Amino acid sequence: MVVATTLLVPSNVEAASGKRVMPWMCLQRCGDSMANITAQLLQLNDHRDIITAVAFEKYNLGPNSTLISAPELADVLPTIQKMGFKSWAMVR
Repeated sequence: MVVATTLLVPSNVEAASGKRVMPWMCLQRCGDSMANITAQLLQLNDHRDIITAVAFEKYNLGPNSTLISAPELADVLPTIQKMGFKSWAMVR
């Protein structure tokens, strides 16, 4: 299954309205290439006025509920934080 990764923002949403969005980045598990992931990050940056946080895939859940980093996934955290977003890593 491939999840659409395009961020759609209605034209009537403005920073002054107080509306906020937290998109989720599925990364390689959804079949995204590094080029697509880079494009997503650029699009997030373009809409910083309405985006508060970004969720992204980062960990697997291991035995006894241990967190296991998923090295096959792009490390988008530094870029997300540099852009000023709050960040929420997803556990799968």
